[in-house]
Formats: sequence, C-alpha cells, structure tokens
Amino acid sequence: MKKNGKIGTLLMTLGFLLSVLAVVAPAGAAAGRAEHFAVTVEFTNPDGSHDNSSVWMATEPVNITATVSLVAMMENVTDLMLELTINGDMEGDPVSIGALNEGESVDYTWQWHPMAYGEFVVMVAAVNATEVENQTVVTEEYTFLASDIVVESVSLSASEALIGVDTVTITASLVNNGNMDGTATVMFVADADVRLGEKDITLASGEGGDIALDTDFGGFDLADGEHSIRAMVQDWGYTEARADPNITLATPMADVAVDTLTVDPASAYEGATVTLKATLNNTGTADSPELVVDFYEGSNKLGNVTNVTVPMGETKDVTFQWTLPDVAADTVKNLKAMVGTSEAMANVTVKAKLPQIQITSFTVPDGLKVGDMVDFTAVIKNNGTGDATGVVVEFYDGTTKLANSTAFDLPAGNTTTVTLKVTMIAPADVDHKFFAKAMGAEMNVTKKVAHVPIPAKVAITTFSVKPTKKDGQPKDSTQSYTLTVVLSNTGELATTNCTLTIKEGTKNIATEAITLGGNSTVTKTYTWKVKGSGGHTATATLTGSEADPAGSTKTAKCILEYTPGFEVLFLVAAIFVAALLIRRRKD
Repeated sequence: MKKNGKIGTLLMTLGFLLSVLAVVAPAGAAAGRAEHFAVTVEFTNPDGSHDNSSVWMATEPVNITATVSLVAMMENVTDLMLELTINGDMEGDPVSIGALNEGESVDYTWQWHPMAYGEFVVMVAAVNATEVENQTVVTEEYTFLASDIVVESVSLSASEALIGVDTVTITASLVNNGNMDGTATVMFVADADVRLGEKDITLASGEGGDIALDTDFGGFDLADGEHSIRAMVQDWGYTEARADPNITLATPMADVAVDTLTVDPASAYEGATVTLKATLNNTGTADSPELVVDFYEGSNKLGNVTNVTVPMGETKDVTFQWTLPDVAADTVKNLKAMVGTSEAMANVTVKAKLPQIQITSFTVPDGLKVGDMVDFTAVIKNNGTGDATGVVVEFYDGTTKLANSTAFDLPAGNTTTVTLKVTMIAPADVDHKFFAKAMGAEMNVTKKVAHVPIPAKVAITTFSVKPTKKDGQPKDSTQSYTLTVVLSNTGELATTNCTLTIKEGTKNIATEAITLGGNSTVTKTYTWKVKGSGGHTATATLTGSEADPAGSTKTAKCILEYTPGFEVLFLVAAIFVAALLIRRRKD
C-alpha cells in the first residue's frame, strides 16, 4: 500500500507543476516581469546538515529557509507574499513579509514535519501582493529516508514438540519496503503474549531476508496442547504474521530407576573409604529434574547426593564415598541406593584391623658415666593394619625405669622417633642392660657405665734451689741460682685451669700455665737472678680451680755473700806481678 501511495503523490506533484507552468509561462513572456524576485531555498536537517535529504525522525522537523531579494533594475514591492507548496499541497497560509526594496533581502523559515518517508517536491513562490503574473517560483526535490521492514510470513520446523526436549526453529521472512537500509527487532510470541525471544535483522532498501529463533519452549509455562506462533516487527509501522499450522506441545516425562549398585572395593579394612556407585537409567521421554540419590547401610542412612539429572534415554553413575566403621571381627554390611521408590542392593565386607608395634632401633650413647644425663632414642613403627592409640615408650636400666614418653597415636604403617633424657645410675664400672619398651615390644642394648673421673688436683711436691749458698762473691754482683719445682696431678683428668707463679717478694721470677695429664708429675726449672748480700727467699704459688690448697705454696732459700776489700788485694797482686816481669827483663 505504501508503494501505491508514493505513485499517487508523484502524480499529484507532476499535475501541480504543469498547472503552475501554465500560469507562469505567459507572465514570463511579459518584458522584465518573469523574474521579479531572486529566491534561494536552503534546507536545515535535524543533524544540522543542509542536504536535500535526511533520515525521517518522529520528533524533529526540517527547516526550510527562503531568502528573497529583488532582481536588479526591478521596482520595489509593497507587500511581499511567500507561499510553500509540497507535493502540490500548500503548507499553511501565504506569509506576508511586507515591503521589499531594491538591494534588500529577507529570510523566512518554515518548519516541515511530514508524516511519511519518500520523495517530495518543494516549491517556494514569491509574489507582490496579488500580482500573480509577477511571481517567482523555485522548485527543489527533497527525500525523507526511512526503513520499512515488515513481516511477510512465519514457518515452523515441526508441528509437534516435547517441551524442554525438542528444539523447534521458528523462521520469519521479512522485506524492507523503505528507501533506506535498516535494522529491526523481530519478536517471536506464542499465543497472545508469551515472548519466546527476539532477534535483530538488518536489510538493505528493497531487500528481503529470513531470521530464525531456536527454542525448546522450556521455561515459558506453556500448557500441553495447541499453540499459535507469531512474529512481529515495529519499524515504520507495526506488522506481524502467524505460522500455519499451529504447533502442538506436550510436557515430557522422565522415568528414572536405580539399575545397579556396586561397591569398590568389595572388601576392605575398617576405616578405609569405599566407593558406592549407583547406576541410574532414564527410560522416559524427557530429561529428569534434579533428583536425590539416598544411600543406606541397613536401615541407617549414610547420606545422599543431590542435584542429579539424567538425560532422556541415558544412564548416569552416581558415586558416594563411605568410610567403613570399626568392627571387632570381619563383618558383611548390606548397602542400598534409592531414588524415589526404586532401589538396588550390594554388600561390602569390613575387615577388622589391629596395630602391631615394633621397635626398629634403640640407640644408647657410648662413654656413659654414673650421673650423666644423656639421650636415649628409640624408633617405633606400627607394622599392623590398624592405628595404634595411646602408645607410651619406656626406657629401663635393668628393671629400673629411667623415663617414659607421653602417650601418642601411631597410624598403621607409620614410624616415629622418640628421644628422652635419662640419668645414669650406679653401680659404676660394670655393664648395664638397657631396655626400650612400647605396647609389648622391646629392644635392649648393653653398655658399660663408668665412674665419674676425679678432677685434676695439682700440688707442689718439692721446691728447691741450687746452690743454696754463694760466698766470697764480688761486691754488688748478681748471681744466678736454679730453682726446681716438682708438680703432681693426683686427679684423673688433665689440667685446664692451673697457673704457677714464682716470686721473690714482689719481684716476679716466672709465671707459667701448667699442662699436666691425670695422675702425672712434671719437673720445672727456672733461673733465679739474686743480688744483695744475705739470705733470699723464693715463693712458688699455684692458682686456679685445680690447685690443691694443701700444696699450693712452697718456698726455697739461698744465701749470697760478698768478700770485703777484695778489689784492693786484686790491685796489689797486679802490681806485684808487673814488678816481677820488669825485673826479669833487666836480668
């Protein structure tokens, strides 16, 4: 229908142009009157452009501005009138502008808002009052652009479907009757107002095309039975088409049963985890909703698995982990898997398990002495099939308990190391049999325990001087004496903190750190420089933690005497010898 409207509008426009030309032609023949006015027409589109075309908009008009002035050498006019005609129809009443003199120009703007897209002939006429023979007419062509996408037909890929299972393709055929490329949203609807979905389609002017929507009709709350399917478009106008025939929908039904139940492994120790596997089979005509699979041991519910779905015509395995309970002896447990009223059975054998503690090593250090605190270490392993709880490790010297650990657990197959501090007890210097014990297991080690060695104890055995006396020595001379010190260590350990100091009064003669093995003796000699007539005393002193207080100090004495006048006698003797030599020469 819109194409026919375009043709009618074009015919009307052509007729109008012919009528105008019939009126204007004779007037144009009159000298100097055909082009009394200079008229220009400019379009201002909604986007600000000045082209002779624009996209049709529902709310924005096109401004048509006529600029009018007198042609040179033409007389002034007293009442300029402007008329706008579009496709032969006048837009409003003629507009009176008033007087217009030579050299002046005047603008006037109309707002044009057509109700349709298409081609338009725009004519602006300028005339002085009612002097039609002196009018000037300017003609412009203008195009309004718009897409006009319409639905021509709708088809379905199937006439029957299971809701939520079968996918049906709804295909809408459309064409763009407009003069501009366009994009439209196609709405697919079931019955009166159930929206199935929407799709956008882009078509060039004059182009046709198909758009399809795939749906399984799930989630729309459609009842079983016959339903109409439509496609609708709102572009230039509203159009729709309906599929023929209607589609018949049915709600699918699932039928899920537990086919089998298996246990892996079928036999295991208490505390082990086994896997229960229930195989579900859906023989219905639809995927199942979310199901709950319950697992039982006898009448005791073990747990469940939720949100299980089984597609139509398929099977699904559902697994459940169960930790076998403790048992006193091997026991067969009856298991069951249920979905609704459907169930399957299976058995599992629970084997009892017990711990078996073994002491794999027992370490006692060497060099033990009574009173020593040392580390005893035992390595404990659980070789059994069950976890051991409350394990206590004890260390013994014969039948005397030396230490015990706090209780601890030891899982089957695991190993742990226990180290405890123990103190060595008498008797000394004999072999001791030590035991490590834990939950009936034991290991022994024999080691000798010695006495505690006597610490170093150093004494001055003797302290002497040689010679003890020097006389007849030159006056004020310094003489050397030899000091001898005999030291003995009555302890069993070597010295580490003992110092010998020898002094004459406050004068230091010698200082030495003494290194002496256990039960040993050493002799030390030192030179003593003595000066001064009379008796002299040297004092030997031992200091340090290993010095024996009873023998830490001894003295040694010597005497030094000078001969009075000894130097005069020496001089006389020298003179006598010299005289004797002179006499011999004379003879």
